Parts: sequence; structure tokens; C-alpha cells
Amino acid sequence: MSRIVEILYVPEALRENVSETAAERIERRIVQTKTEIVREIAAAESRLFWKTLAFLAGQTGVLILVMRLLLGK
Repeated sequence: MSRIVEILYVPEALRENVSETAAERIERRIVQTKTEIVREIAAAESRLFWKTLAFLAGQTGVLILVMRLLLGK
């Protein structure tokens, strides 16, 4: 019975070390996930900017065409 007790006993320093290691891994994962999210948001903003720019250029072209047709007659 004493061998089981010896196996189950984990020194305090070792428990703290394991806890710190687990905390560091969790922190690292959180930072990686945050970085991935920031990159995805930046990519989405870039795509949205270019789509908006293309839309405005198209609308400007249509407006110029309509003005030429109306004022040309």
C-alpha cells in the first residue's frame, strides 16, 4: 500500500512546474489564435476595400455615360 502512496505523491515543485508549463502552452495557443484572427480580419478588410473601390469606379463610369447621353442630345 505504501508504494501506491509513494507513486501518487507528487512534490509541490513538480506540480507547480507542470502547471506553469501547461499555462505557457495555453498562452502560446491564445497568442497564435489571436494572430490568425487578426490576419483574417486584415485580409477581409483588404478585400472589402478593393470591392468598394471597384464598385465606385463602376458607378462613376455609369454616371459619366448617362450624363453624356443626356447632355449630348
